[in-house]
Amino acid sequence: RLTAAFADFVRRGPTRRAAGHVPVLAAAPALIEARYRAVRAKARAIAPQSPPADYHRLRIVGKRLRYAIEFFAPLYGPPALDLVARLVALQDLLGEHQDACVAADELRALSVAPSLPPLAVFVMGQTAARYQQQAAALRARFPEVYAELRGAPWKTLRQTLRERAPAPSPAPLPQRPPPAP
Repeated sequence: RLTAAFADFVRRGPTRRAAGHVPVLAAAPALIEARYRAVRAKARAIAPQSPPADYHRLRIVGKRLRYAIEFFAPLYGPPALDLVARLVALQDLLGEHQDACVAADELRALSVAPSLPPLAVFVMGQTAARYQQQAAALRARFPEVYAELRGAPWKTLRQTLRERAPAPSPAPLPQRPPPAP
């Protein structure tokens, strides 16, 4: 089905309503800015007591922003690459947090198996506690790592996006009707 649908698309070409006629330097800023706003909205909602799922959702929207900036980085150079590096640091922190939370949850779920010896359950509990401590430490570092995305790095990229955007084309002048005879 995919092959047939793609072949059909190639034969037809893009629709007249497709955004393909918009220059990339005109389309990229809106895409990047929208994804940045999504990251900001999710990050502002994060508090130390937020559930792991909130941190994970932020990681997902952060990936979308990162991939968009990486795609357009050749057009925007160092400001884009700088923000990507900061996004990588945030994603690494959020990924480690997710891994620690999942590991603790898995150990908790496994610990109720009736056939486990008490020592195994004890060790699993200790390990789960370490994962929970790791997750708490990562949550404590979150504000600092997230702060690296805001302010000057974002403003520099946003300014670069705007400087490289094509000037809007002027509206066509209204046509005057020909003079009456």
